[in-house]
Amino acid sequence: MHKNRICITKQMKIKFSTLLITLILLIPKCVDAFYFKDIPIFLKLYENDTLSEKNNIPIIKYDNGKSAFPAAYVYDNIWSTTKPNPYPKSITYNDSILKITLISDSSQFSLPGEGRITSPYGWRDGKFHEGIDLDIYHGLPVHALFPGVVRMSKSFGGYGRLVIIRHDNGLETFYAHLGTIKVKAGQRINAGDIIGTCGNSGTSRGTHLHLEIRFKGESINPAHLISIEDHSLKYKTILLRKNDGHYFVYHEDALLYKIKRGDYLHKIANEFGTTVRKIRETNDIPKNGILRAGQYLSICL
Repeated sequence: MHKNRICITKQMKIKFSTLLITLILLIPKCVDAFYFKDIPIFLKLYENDTLSEKNNIPIIKYDNGKSAFPAAYVYDNIWSTTKPNPYPKSITYNDSILKITLISDSSQFSLPGEGRITSPYGWRDGKFHEGIDLDIYHGLPVHALFPGVVRMSKSFGGYGRLVIIRHDNGLETFYAHLGTIKVKAGQRINAGDIIGTCGNSGTSRGTHLHLEIRFKGESINPAHLISIEDHSLKYKTILLRKNDGHYFVYHEDALLYKIKRGDYLHKIANEFGTTVRKIRETNDIPKNGILRAGQYLSICL
């Protein structure tokens, strides 16, 4: 069997008379799938993927926690205290697959606050929602996700009162519609530090926190990194892949499936014993999204 193929086990339940007999059938039905951590260095997921000169996945170095401008080399030494996204598209041109260490120990992560997601990442009313909205009570504190340095701390357009933090792991987080701001640009903070309070400033229909996670100015789905329900960080290390103006998150234990002609979500979900909803959420597929042959899906088992 090809080393990049996995055989799927299916369970069939057969009701015979009054007895429920469960039969486990091993069906040698092989699909084009492999674990991300087992990707051979010569394999490109998409035609425009590039690897480093040594054919290794580039690693974003975790900052030492002392720098005034974390991950400066990643951002071409660009640092702005007045513009949310000062980065030219050119700094992402050579990006393909990148490895990022989010934290080195558990003390380096905190949820921004207690509240459910009221608006997810993705298309909303014909516009792309670059983050998630959290239902946090007015006036309650908002906390920094990771350690880093405040890059911007001011009101800005529809964001309202906005705090942006460049973190030691290379990511940036946006905290918008704040009621009050408690930090200043250039201030070093730790995970869990209070950076402001939840409010209703800017273009907002009610009190909530708008949270964005970005890398080089391009958005990442926060729900792929953090679990609001479980109050936890999903992974300590992630793999980012640039795709269509956004960065998509994989983890090293992710199972990737290559879509074939004739595939549809219910069929794929059935093959891997998962749900259509999970596949949509994991891969940011909208309800009317189209599957393309040759595209890779990340499967959560």
